[in-house]
Amino acid sequence: MSQDRHYLHGVDYFQLLIDYHGRRLGGPGHIVRLAIEVDGDINAPFLKKKIEASPTISQLTRLRLQGGRWSSFPYFNFFWSNRFTCF
Repeated sequence: MSQDRHYLHGVDYFQLLIDYHGRRLGGPGHIVRLAIEVDGDINAPFLKKKIEASPTISQLTRLRLQGGRWSSFPYFNFFWSNRFTCF
């Protein structure tokens, strides 16, 4: 088993069900958006640089759901070659 392969657990299957029903009804499926609220002014280039340098954000943007067809269990896989850009 690849070290980048992580099989789903209980709550993951619930999220997958939400995605399935959303797509079945013609929507984009289950997507995640992140909003950051700040008090006062913020330096946009500085924030962009910090977000793009974050290992957690980088890992989350490379996460893809694989498998799950009739012959295998669904799992998350990390695609390390993808490049993440912010805004």
